[in-house]
Amino acid sequence: MKTIFNVLKGRTLIVLLAGIVLGIAGIKFHFCLPFAFVCIFTVFDYIGYCNIMHSNQYSIDIPAYRIIENMFMYILIILVLSMAGWLIALCAVILWITGNEDLLYYYVGNDKLDKEWTWLSWTPFGLIYYIKSKPMPLAVVLIQAFLGLLAVIIILTGIIK
Repeated sequence: MKTIFNVLKGRTLIVLLAGIVLGIAGIKFHFCLPFAFVCIFTVFDYIGYCNIMHSNQYSIDIPAYRIIENMFMYILIILVLSMAGWLIALCAVILWITGNEDLLYYYVGNDKLDKEWTWLSWTPFGLIYYIKSKPMPLAVVLIQAFLGLLAVIIILTGIIK
């Protein structure tokens, strides 16, 4: 428990609180839920991955962590789906699949953005770069995330009207 309190400070705490506030607001204003999803999932990912990479006290490896991470993500998506319907849940998935969660992860960790990204091969643009056996440049990561955010805003704007 001490480890969690060491991690839950600064940007991590800000993003977690934003996720909680957006989640509570999402009960009435469903358009908040995709953003709550990204915030809460990012904090979970940051705490989980940091504990695996920087601690010898846990005997979990990265593939096992990815299973736990994905299960948590599916639970959050199902929660959003049950609260607000498939279109809002789709918006949450769009934000995730276009790399917005990864960019927020870097913000939470106060990490410098890498110039080349090799681990986003599961994203739309990342798949193209994976097929070409090339790392995805940061500019493409940012464009992809922006397009995902723009798509979500367009979808949500249509729902709100």
